[in-house]
Amino acid sequence: MSEMVERVAKAVVAKLQPSVFCGGDEACDSLPCSCALDIARAAIEAIREPTDEMLDAGWGQRGERARGIWRLMIDAALKE
Repeated sequence: MSEMVERVAKAVVAKLQPSVFCGGDEACDSLPCSCALDIARAAIEAIREPTDEMLDAGWGQRGERARGIWRLMIDAALKE
């Protein structure tokens, strides 16, 4: 698991009750559990395409090169 996925999963668990994971019917053996990791991965995947505002804030440009750099960083965060 990537460091970023684990970091996001821990942040999600810290904000929510652990009982919301795994359908609430079973206790997770360890946190972050696989359900929290799935949520974290989905959240990171959702930001793979940067908004124009994000590009302006980070690079001051909206070109494909900046978008490509952002996507590479997100891909690295998701890499196992």
